Amino acid sequence: MEKELELVLKDDVYRVTVIRKKQNKRMYLRLKDGQPVITCPARTSDRTVLEFVRSQEAWIRRQKEKEAAASARRQGERGEKIYWLGRAYETKTVISHREGMLVSEDTLIFLVKEDTKERMEKVFLAAAKERMEQFMEELRGEWDRKICDANRIGYPVIRMRNMKSRWGSCSMQKKEIHMSLQLIHYPPQCIDAVLLHEYAHLLVPNHSKAFYAIVLRHMPQYWQIHSLLKTQL
Repeated sequence: MEKELELVLKDDVYRVTVIRKKQNKRMYLRLKDGQPVITCPARTSDRTVLEFVRSQEAWIRRQKEKEAAASARRQGERGEKIYWLGRAYETKTVISHREGMLVSEDTLIFLVKEDTKERMEKVFLAAAKERMEQFMEELRGEWDRKICDANRIGYPVIRMRNMKSRWGSCSMQKKEIHMSLQLIHYPPQCIDAVLLHEYAHLLVPNHSKAFYAIVLRHMPQYWQIHSLLKTQL
């Protein structure tokens, strides 16, 4: 059961999403788009939830500061480097009637109609979507064969989305995989590991031992690669 509460902490107003589960014995906190999400036992009161979030105020602020700094680096605020496929690039802005982004040897060149953060972000995400779609065509053949053909199931549709709270998602029923555009900041092997992860969900919907047996059979170094995704570039 999911519920939303409101909590005022100093100058911030938080929308606290509460997910109550019968099987949970403890309370867990995470952030989604800068807002607290609490998973807790079914009988936990709203008051207890809000007191717990209030006690974690310092941690929440630290995490939001980290996310803001990472977003600035990734989306190209002035003076910051941007990571593109695991490499750090300087940025350069050029005013142009035709918008786009060029990847040179050590610089990402933004062609924008006006020199604003919003225009740079829009151009960056468009370039990321185009490159990620190319990557999917390059990488999917192996998993189409090893996962889909080997198990006699149809090939999935792969779509790009600017997801910030997860790297990918998969719908077994729709045979549809979504990949986060934020993966463009990480090395190619990370993108491939996430893609395999989502293909494995076409066979097993949960994260059971059976699921990871499939992943590790096809990519024994999966956990080493996956650890790179915890690095804030």
